[in-house]
Amino acid sequence: MTNDPSRLAGTIGARWLLEQSETALQDVLAAFEVMANRLRDGEDVAHGDISKARIALAATRAALINEVNKHERQVLLSEGLVAEAPIDFDAMRFEIGRHLDRLRAADVAGDVSGRVDE
Repeated sequence: MTNDPSRLAGTIGARWLLEQSETALQDVLAAFEVMANRLRDGEDVAHGDISKARIALAATRAALINEVNKHERQVLLSEGLVAEAPIDFDAMRFEIGRHLDRLRAADVAGDVSGRVDE
């Protein structure tokens, strides 16, 4: 998809990192499940360590998602790809002037159709 906002924003690499973090988080959750099962079976696993690790991983993942979203929004704003992006009046003037120049050149060459001769 060429109109994918993350592709337009150039954040494919950041999105890939996010996907990798999701995979890593799933692995960590599986490890937590193993530790929980060990606890249920009566083995000695420090609850505090499990809780600290879970909180740290959740905070890290939240920070990564936040940074990806901020970067993507900044790129989309700078490229004018969102409604609240600032309007580039200089670019608009240039584009309008270019179209007017082409129309004038076509008129001089007699290529403008639908023209009423007086």
